[in-house]
Amino acid sequence: MQIYDLFWVLFLALLGWIWWIERGIMQWAYGYAKKYCNENNIQLLDDNIRLSSMGLSKNNKGNWKIKRCFTFEFTSTGEQRYDGRIETLGSKIAGVELDPFRME
Repeated sequence: MQIYDLFWVLFLALLGWIWWIERGIMQWAYGYAKKYCNENNIQLLDDNIRLSSMGLSKNNKGNWKIKRCFTFEFTSTGEQRYDGRIETLGSKIAGVELDPFRME
């Protein structure tokens, strides 16, 4: 095995590890969205969330963390769709934002 081959194996292993971490964070954010919707008597539609943006941001202590924004759709009446957003900063929820919606 040449050093070139070893480089590619390590590179593919790194990509797999990053994919595994990202998938875990997305599943965690999905669980939080589902729980948040249940607690607020709204329904998470399509049973999924989407990663809409990702970048770097500083937390309260001034440390750089990966900031992810996930979007999802929900309904309160069963007739109209509304958008919601979950922001994570590292492994913590930074905030949840829902579009204004009608309650019944």
